[in-house]
Amino acid sequence: MSTFSLPMTWTANPDQVLGDFTPIPAGWYPGSIVEMEYKPKKDKPDEGYLQLTVEIDEGDHKGRQLFDNLNMWDQSEKAQQYVQRKVNTLCMSTGQHQITDLNQLMNNRLLIQVKLREAREVVDENTGETKKYDAQNQISNYKAIPTGGAATPPATQAQPTQPPQTQSAPAQSGPPATPTPPPAQQTAPAQPPAQTQAQAAPAQTPPPAAATGSVPPWLQGK
Repeated sequence: MSTFSLPMTWTANPDQVLGDFTPIPAGWYPGSIVEMEYKPKKDKPDEGYLQLTVEIDEGDHKGRQLFDNLNMWDQSEKAQQYVQRKVNTLCMSTGQHQITDLNQLMNNRLLIQVKLREAREVVDENTGETKKYDAQNQISNYKAIPTGGAATPPATQAQPTQPPQTQSAPAQSGPPATPTPPPAQQTAPAQPPAQTQAQAAPAQTPPPAAATGSVPPWLQGK
């Protein structure tokens, strides 16, 4: 048997091993954007995109990394509209309502919606060749982590907010209907602060491009 000697003693590093790309179940996962990298398109070098590396930071799949793209320099109107919506969604989900650099979105926790795309076969219309694709995950949406720090999907937290409706019935049937509530209690809603807060958080101004000198088409003229 042949020998393949090394010039030095190799010590294995457990932090530098091949990644696990086995698909994870569909659902909402807490995590953050940990890396952004500009990548040119093979067929259109002038229409590159940003690849986002998103890492899950809780649960059974903690440490798992997924990938998403921002087609910042795509020339089609449909792609430009979509990237604006995605940037707005990322801003609202990370709490960065006004940004000047896309790097400001990094390392801010948010909820990531992961979908599972089943294995499939695709026939090339030009060559007739059949290509096989393994099952893979796709990031389909983002949301802010609910106030309080709980990293569970909003759908699972909405259930505890319903019982107060059943508690309000005894309060109405106990006292007679003769006394009317003081006007001062009716004129003190807690809504104005929420409205002013919403107005103070505009997310309509798209950010300038990152990691490149060219301005994306959807930001030109702004």
